[in-house]
Amino acid sequence: MSTRMIVALSFVPMESLDVALGALVDEIPLDLMDCFEDFYIGRPGRNQTRRRALFPPETWSVYERTLNGGDYQQLCGSSP
Repeated sequence: MSTRMIVALSFVPMESLDVALGALVDEIPLDLMDCFEDFYIGRPGRNQTRRRALFPPETWSVYERTLNGGDYQQLCGSSP
């Protein structure tokens, strides 16, 4: 169930990811949360910012694509 919750974050607006992640913190195992932060969101840093993730939300978020009726299959390629 916790993996489905993390996958659902791809449909959250990027500016709301911290709030959504905070809502899931008690539902997701700590090791999975740590891995997700390291690779996909970035660890919290100073001044209410996050460090750059290996795969930042701009590369995997489908929120804007969903609103614009885009294709989810082309996340790794160029935008249609």
